Amino acid sequence: EELLFHTRALATQKRQLIVILDEFEIFTENERFQPRLFNRLRGLATQFPVQFVIASKEPLARLTFANPDVVSSSFFNIFAPFQLSLFHEQEAVEMLTSLSGRGGAVFQADTIDYLLELVGPHPHFLQVAGFYAFELQNKGVLSPDARSAVKERALEELEGHLEYYWRDLTAE
Repeated sequence: EELLFHTRALATQKRQLIVILDEFEIFTENERFQPRLFNRLRGLATQFPVQFVIASKEPLARLTFANPDVVSSSFFNIFAPFQLSLFHEQEAVEMLTSLSGRGGAVFQADTIDYLLELVGPHPHFLQVAGFYAFELQNKGVLSPDARSAVKERALEELEGHLEYYWRDLTAE
C-alpha cells in the first residue's frame, strides 16, 4: 500500500520510480511471494510511471520451472531480456576515459592499460578499480605507490564478488 501511495505522488509530480530487483531468482523461489504480489506490481507498472529492472543469473523463462505459479503472472510479460557481458576493449577504454573526464582528470593511456591488466574487461570490476585510481591519480597518472594501493583496495573490495562467482561455478 505504501508503494502505491508513493507512485500516485510520483504521477502528480511527473517523476518516475525505477525499482531494481537484484538476484531475482531468490524472489521466485520464495514461497511467501504469491502471484497476487506480482500481479499488483504489474498493475503499478501499467497504472503509474513505474519501471522495473530485474537482474537474475537465470533467464526468466527458466525460472518458470522453479515456481510456475509465481512466474506465470502477467508481471513477467513486460520485460525485454538483455544479457550483460564483458566489455570489448574499446568499450572499457571509453568508459574509463569518459568517467575520469567527467571527474575533471582524464586517465592517461598507461593508467587505462594498468586498470585493464589489473581487472580485465568486467564492467563492475573496472568501475571499482577506476574509482580507486581516480582517487589516487595525479592528472590522470598513477605513481607506482598509487598503483599498489589501487590493486590492494580493488582486490579487497572485489574478493567477495569473486568468491560468489567461484561458489556458483558449474563443473563445466
